[in-house]
Amino acid sequence: MGILAISEYMRHGKRNLFIVLQIALLLFVLCVSINTVLSEYDLYRPVQKMNGKKGEYVSASGYWGETAESIVAGMKKVESVYTWASAGLVTEEDKDMKTAVYPQNVLGDFEPSLQEGRWLDGVPMEDGILPIVVSQNPYGWKKDSLIPFQYYDATGKAHDIQARVIGVLEEGARVIGRGFGQGDIYHYDYRDIFSTYRYEQEQSVLLMVGAEQADKAGIPYTFDQDHFILYQDDITEYEQEDNADILKMNLGEMAADTTTGDPLETFMKNSNHQFQGELMMYLPITICVLVITIISLVNVCTLNMADDLYHDAIFSLLGLPWKKCSVFSLIQSIFTAFLSVILFFVLLLLTVKLKLTDYLLVGLNRTSIGVLIGTLIFLCAIHYIVPYTTLCRKQPVDVLRERKE
Repeated sequence: MGILAISEYMRHGKRNLFIVLQIALLLFVLCVSINTVLSEYDLYRPVQKMNGKKGEYVSASGYWGETAESIVAGMKKVESVYTWASAGLVTEEDKDMKTAVYPQNVLGDFEPSLQEGRWLDGVPMEDGILPIVVSQNPYGWKKDSLIPFQYYDATGKAHDIQARVIGVLEEGARVIGRGFGQGDIYHYDYRDIFSTYRYEQEQSVLLMVGAEQADKAGIPYTFDQDHFILYQDDITEYEQEDNADILKMNLGEMAADTTTGDPLETFMKNSNHQFQGELMMYLPITICVLVITIISLVNVCTLNMADDLYHDAIFSLLGLPWKKCSVFSLIQSIFTAFLSVILFFVLLLLTVKLKLTDYLLVGLNRTSIGVLIGTLIFLCAIHYIVPYTTLCRKQPVDVLRERKE
């Protein structure tokens, strides 16, 4: 039956090739769209949970707080503070370095692109060795490298510590923290909390550490980055105004150079608008390609079935049950999907060979693979249902009579 199905498939080679090309293009468009949206969502995700919350977004450039709560000392009805910090790890050779320290809630919200290894989230500190992620560097630090560092406590006393590299940052990766790399112009949305890190530009190695592990190692760090101050839902407008005055006092002399009192609601409104705009850039194109592919598939299946009905009637007279002729369509749909996947991978390879990956995100991940498989199953179902419906409306005798006439 398989050989008969393929022979029937080859009789309509031009039509079927057209469908294979369309499905392969659809898979490619889906892959690019999904990866682009997921990449943007990775940037949006750290602030997503702040939707509907009252609060303040504070760009505390130059402010040095010993704890995340120090910036909100004395403020009323503060639910939480979402922020990150920097530390001063050094080496005996006094290599140029920056150290980013992320609390656990930040580690779980965002994972930068890594060239190798794994992210800090969920990695414990074992045997007094600090797990770190490092950027590209000229010192030969790579995954599993054991590196000696020093840090100074509040009294100025030096302490030694060993750190193990568990991951290496991809060159040009986006990292949380405006001061750690090259930041964009201010958009007043989620893009503002990120910077793009390239060692080639910075000439300074970036170390990334979890706050929980830094605490266990006794490493001091300061919250000199952006702060999101989230209020309890029942806070009044008067209490918010009072909090704005307290915030300026906490910032002290830095208040004049720091963006304060900016409503979190405005920041989130801009963030939602930006993310939805990115989503709407790709969603209409994807839907159009999908609809066109479905229409073409239905038309081609209908034409192929009209041409194959006579042969199916002959097979029925020779003993093949009439409705089982639809199995031919099932085999042909699987063959079409197989050829489409091969052509899709050819398109991926061409994209890499032509060095278009800087403009098109075409990597395969769990989400994109799941969507692509689901799309193929859906298209195979259409490829099977259309001929099966035609067979249900016809009988072999009617087909042979129409052919004779």
